[in-house]
Amino acid sequence: MRTRSAGELLRNTGDFMLARFKEVCDAVWKQREYRDKDVRETVIMLLPQLAAFCPEAFVRGYLDICLQHIIDTINKGNTKRGLAYIALGEMALVTLQMM
Repeated sequence: MRTRSAGELLRNTGDFMLARFKEVCDAVWKQREYRDKDVRETVIMLLPQLAAFCPEAFVRGYLDICLQHIIDTINKGNTKRGLAYIALGEMALVTLQMM
């Protein structure tokens, strides 16, 4: 599944995606080390969207690994660093709303 398609599904399908949430998260996660820079950047941008779509399931299954990936991206100091900071802030906002 293309990562941009996943973003469109999250924005436009509502309850349809609930049954496929894990499948979409897994598909997006598998693309994090893809050779194309645009795909890797899209993955970083999609992580907070996934968290916002179904916060409880995301926190249970993906929060730790996704935060580590975002922090690793920040620490590498590469061109995705700005996107990673934005994703980190958005993830914090989503999880803060759960408390």
